[in-house]
Amino acid sequence: MRAVCSLCAQDIYAGETLWYRNGVTVCADCFPRFAREELRPFEYILGGDCAL
Repeated sequence: MRAVCSLCAQDIYAGETLWYRNGVTVCADCFPRFAREELRPFEYILGGDCAL
């Protein structure tokens, strides 16, 4: 059993961690970049113009 990362095309094998959301499969190596992009709408700079 295997899957393929949608971002880097790396094979992901049974027993390895992956993330799957909205049809996108993400390997552990690509997860930080994927998470930053997915969570960008919720990103704030402390002391910036927006108040939390």
